[in-house]
Amino acid sequence: MENKELDTIGGRLKAWRKHLDLTGVQFAEMVGLHVGMIRKYETNAAVPGGETLIDLSKTGVNIQWLLLGEGEMCIDPEAATRETSILKMLDELDSVKRDALLSEFFTRIQDAKQIEELKGVVDRLIKQSAA
Repeated sequence: MENKELDTIGGRLKAWRKHLDLTGVQFAEMVGLHVGMIRKYETNAAVPGGETLIDLSKTGVNIQWLLLGEGEMCIDPEAATRETSILKMLDELDSVKRDALLSEFFTRIQDAKQIEELKGVVDRLIKQSAA
């Protein structure tokens, strides 16, 4: 991509998508937008609004770089690479396996949350009995 293309928000957004090695469809799904809207942003036919910028920031892009071309492209390059690797892995699975894996992730996250809440209750009980 030529540096001239990096002079626009759309050009930088396209560079970010390519940096993540995602198609327009994959990137749209990741961000939660229709692929047509991604195309409009990338061709400078539209400018992302506030909610979209929040969603884009969750992909690891530095919003200051995206909007102004200042600073580094990535907020945390390692995190962006990990997330992209996970998304690619999930995308390569058939839908039944992907759904089962996501269900397992969700269950483990819920379990971890309940364990943390239980630890908090136990800590409060210990403090109360010590008082």
